Amino acid sequence: MREAFSIAFSDHLVTNNMLCSYAADWRRLSPLFSIRAFRHIARPVEINPWLRKNGRGTFPNAVRAVQRAAVALKQPHEPTRAGAVRAVEDRPQGGWDLRCGDVKKLAHLGDGSVDLVLTDPPYFDYISYSELGHFFVPWLVRFGLVAPEALNGFPAEQMAAGSRAPAAVERFTAGMAEAFKEIRRVCRPQARVVFTYQNLDGHGWTALAKAMAEGGVRPITAFPLLGDAGSRLHKRERSISWDAVVVCRVDQPGCWHAPAKLDPEAGRREARAWTRRIAAAGLDFTDSDEVNIAFAQAIVKSAASALLSKGTVVGGKASARR
Repeated sequence: MREAFSIAFSDHLVTNNMLCSYAADWRRLSPLFSIRAFRHIARPVEINPWLRKNGRGTFPNAVRAVQRAAVALKQPHEPTRAGAVRAVEDRPQGGWDLRCGDVKKLAHLGDGSVDLVLTDPPYFDYISYSELGHFFVPWLVRFGLVAPEALNGFPAEQMAAGSRAPAAVERFTAGMAEAFKEIRRVCRPQARVVFTYQNLDGHGWTALAKAMAEGGVRPITAFPLLGDAGSRLHKRERSISWDAVVVCRVDQPGCWHAPAKLDPEAGRREARAWTRRIAAAGLDFTDSDEVNIAFAQAIVKSAASALLSKGTVVGGKASARR
């Protein structure tokens, strides 16, 4: 009971604090922890935490949310494609393995044992990871999830770059390459590596492409996926709403070489085709979204071009590896 109430009270504090703002469009408070990084709120708003009905962050409502979660854990259900609801199939003990660790250290996974990797690399300097980390590290220390030494500074192993300085780009690229090499080790030959990425600057995309090439991860296709929840807190000038989803397969390190500077114009035609397709569906696809997808398409084309240049002559025609 104590643990359940502690969870509810923690959830309740997410909304009831002086760093929340009021989202007029939603007619409700915008929780502090729903945004990507710490954002100072110039106009704080507080509500009565002991209201019985109104406000999603009130303590009684938070308790009810924990009660609903407990019921769902004991009798889990999931929606079907047909629109119905069915009970979730119970898995035997040991049927899943959930761990929190470093992607560069996957010793608990054997070589060639993974079919699919879904990941989300850091967006270089597009998001203030250091700001995000410094804000959350005290909470993580309090919960016993990281060592108290982390309070002395942001963990050195964080791979996100804080600037475009050559040293920062080099560290980011090296860290990402190490991560991709470990991912490649645990993947089966036909495995797929899928991740989302976004950046409006070529530095981040170029560094990512170099890391992929060094790590033996080859992009084969890319497409946009609506990733913005519509929150005004996320919206800034030239902000991106559509993530670039990059689908890759594992290959040998150095199987392709990323260009010294990735040019979005290389993938502009494919990006514009997505612009027309999404606009025809009545959805918003901004210039920034198009640039982001153009970069993603550019690394796919770079990898394809590198393979074609290594093609062998069969029957008088160049044949590239597939």
